[in-house]
Amino acid sequence: MMTLEKSVSLVLFAMQNGEQGDLFVKKAPAANLKAILEAIEILCDTKAKSIEISGVTPGEKIHEALLNSEERTLAQEGKEYFQVPSIVLMEGDLASGLHQETGYCSNSTNMLSTEDLVQILSNNKDIQKII
Repeated sequence: MMTLEKSVSLVLFAMQNGEQGDLFVKKAPAANLKAILEAIEILCDTKAKSIEISGVTPGEKIHEALLNSEERTLAQEGKEYFQVPSIVLMEGDLASGLHQETGYCSNSTNMLSTEDLVQILSNNKDIQKII
């Protein structure tokens, strides 16, 4: 969950601190759809008519992999960002190293609660216009 302001901040940080081709990944919490829906219900003071959880379909991803294990190992880790130098990305096929246990994935970061999401969304100017 990144606000527009945080997204712009990431771009500006990358422009000031990176080299052409470097990969920057912001350290950020994740959220699941159930918590997002509950937060929207709270903010809009309404209840969803019906929700059907159908389970995982073939080929569906449960977690988003932002860095694979090789990228994470070779990344320079800052307070708010991972920076993978472009030379690392060009030196081979890193796609084979998608290991959630050692990479940086949505299941290896903090999960936002419904209350966290209500706070984040209620402070967003665009969301405030809607509610």
